[in-house]
This record gives sequence, C-alpha cells and structure tokens, in this order.
Amino acid sequence: MTECKRATCALCPAPSVGWRGPRKCKHNEVAIPLKWVVKRGEFSSAMARTFLIPAVVIFLIASTTLALATPGQIVTVEEKLLGSNPTGYITLRTEVDNLGTYYGNRTQRFLVEYSKEPSDPKQEAALGAQVQAKLLLDITTTNDATQDDPFTPEATTRKLNEKDGEVKLADLLERYPSQARKWSAENVVQLEVEPSKGLWLGSTNLAWAGWIKERFLEDRNSDLEWRLDEVYEDENCLYLSVSTEEYGQRLVSIPPRKTKQVRDQLAKQPVYLIAGHSKNKDEAIKLAQELIKKTKGKFRCEVWSSGRYAAEMIYVVADSDSSQHLARFRFEETEKLTGVDLSVMSSADFSERTEVKVSAEKE
Repeated sequence: MTECKRATCALCPAPSVGWRGPRKCKHNEVAIPLKWVVKRGEFSSAMARTFLIPAVVIFLIASTTLALATPGQIVTVEEKLLGSNPTGYITLRTEVDNLGTYYGNRTQRFLVEYSKEPSDPKQEAALGAQVQAKLLLDITTTNDATQDDPFTPEATTRKLNEKDGEVKLADLLERYPSQARKWSAENVVQLEVEPSKGLWLGSTNLAWAGWIKERFLEDRNSDLEWRLDEVYEDENCLYLSVSTEEYGQRLVSIPPRKTKQVRDQLAKQPVYLIAGHSKNKDEAIKLAQELIKKTKGKFRCEVWSSGRYAAEMIYVVADSDSSQHLARFRFEETEKLTGVDLSVMSSADFSERTEVKVSAEKE
C-alpha cells in the first residue's frame, strides 16, 4: 500500500474538516492527515492557532503604538463675521496650534479687516483680500503629562504671551455696522460645489477651488477637500463659510460684482420674451431705451448677457414681465405694443442682468 501524496486520493472526495487520522480509501491509497495539509482557500485550525493569533496580536500592538505616537503639528482656524460696510468687513479669527503634542496648545485671536474686492481685480472669481490683522490675545496652555488619576482634575497651566489692550472693538464695529443675513437652505442647495474645481450657481462661477484652498494652506494646487457649510449676505456681498476636516473653518467673500450676478441668477425667470440682441452691450442698452420711450414706459425691459464664454457672449433685450405675459397669452399684444417680432428664449445661459431705466416722454 502506498501513501497518498495529496490531501486525499485523487479519485476520492475531500475529507471532512476536522478529520485528523489517516484513512484508507477504496483505491488502496492512504490520505495524509488534514492537519498537515493546506488546501487551496482553506486553513486548518492548527494553522489558525499557529499564524493568525500572533498576527492579530502584532496588529493590535502596532495600532496602539501608532495611536500613542506624537501627533503632527496642525493649526485649526475658526472665523466669524463681526460686521461690514460697503467696501469691507471684519472678522474674529481664532487659531489653535496643537504644538505637535497631546498635552497643550497655543491659541491666538485676531481681528482681521478685509476688502470686499480682490487684491487683483483682473483675476476672475478671486476672493476678497485681507487688509490687516490685529492680534488680540496669545495664550499657551500646557497639561500635566504625568497625571494619570482619572478622579483628579487635570493640572493645567496657562501662559499669556501677548495681549493688545489698545484695540477698541466698539470703534471697529462702528466702522463696520452692517450685519449679514444667513441664506435659507433652499438657496444654499442651488449652489454646485466641486472641491477640485470650485463653486457655481448655474453657469455663473462664484469661486475657483484654488482660491479657497489658498486660504487654508497657501497652496492652490493641493488636494485639500473642503465643503460649504453656510452662506451669508449683506447689501452687496456674499460670504461663504467653508471648512475642512483638519484645518477648521474659514470665511471667504465673493466680490460685489460677482455677488450681483448670483442675485440675478436667483431672481431670473426660466424663459424670456426677447425683443432684440447685439454683440455690443451699449447697443443693446440703447435698443432697450428706445423701446421704453416708444411705448411710453408700458414695456419694461432689461439687458442680459448670454453665453458661457466671452468669445460667444451676446446681449439680449428681454421683457421684464415675460412670465406674466406668457402665462396670460399676451404674446401678440406685446408684439403690437413694441412693434417688433418677439422670440422666446431660455435663460439657462443668462449670466448678468443690466437694469434699463429712462423717463417716459410726454405726448
């Protein structure tokens, strides 16, 4: 009788799991014990005890060691809007540096003044620029690393590094008296956020992702993931509260011209009656003024820029009461009033609205 060199005889079924002794098969071959055999996709209980348990122990020790290792140094930020005026705004910014340890931190608080306009107005979708920051308070906190009694209050020392007693908050708030209003959830969900690209409302770009990332890491090309938490607005500016997992939260502003485009987008009608168009904005405004004069102010119109790119931009003269006229089937009536053939156009690519007003001439 020869000993089978495999887990079982090639012609016999596999032995059941847990079988330990040799077995003679009908083909006069003896299967070697299963505990010495590793079949494809299977481990014996003996091998599990031999290899898996030590591996789990090693993994747990390594995980614990990593958890107790010194953390990397990270500065987290929280910024709150205190007030604004037509050209700028002020925030209270708190920066907490963990100092690369679990046993202390350094907290600095600043009053930061910003301009609503970017430092370079030619930069498309740029954000408002910082003007100056005044340090109010600088404190270092240290906890006793040797204390291990959970029933004893933690021993903490605080060191005052710097304090500015000359900053008068009342004077600053007098210079920035306006209070921003928080956007409703219905408006916020209309914004399209792409952390790698930027922020949009329809076809209008509010901010490129690089400008937002730069506020956290001073690196526009980083892979930093950010999210939009809240939106605020005052008379001519939008403020975005954006945050990250590691670096906290910052407040960034959308310049007044871009803010106007956003408000135009939220207020625009889905379709418009169009009385004419031109590739030149001044010509489109002139046509709109002529129609208003011709109808003695009975026809209200506005000029919209349309097109996703500057090379294909046109300016259309749109009926301000388009939704009302279309709903009440006043298409032909409006054509007779203006004396022009009107067309219907979707506002999907409309980006910026220009209000047109002229005084109606007397008869």
